Amino acid sequence: MTDARGSADSRQSIGCYHYYDSLGATPYLGLCQATNSTGLTRSCSTTNSAIVQSIRSISAESNISFSWYADGTCRYVVVDNNSYYKPASATGF
Repeated sequence: MTDARGSADSRQSIGCYHYYDSLGATPYLGLCQATNSTGLTRSCSTTNSAIVQSIRSISAESNISFSWYADGTCRYVVVDNNSYYKPASATGF
């Protein structure tokens, strides 16, 4: 996420959101969205509790990727927390 936030343009972003409502008909809700340097935005949503658990593991320095079905539901969300990725402190944040 720090690479998108620290990009030279002000458009690139990526992130996910999760919500849990124990009284709701679908208690788990997750949403991921990414915008590239041209402003093209893609997103997906899910009520799959396993995918929401992945979303919950995201930190500010996570590498995120996701894919979606034609109806906009998330096919998968990959969260990679690895020292390979440049920490936010190295980008001046």
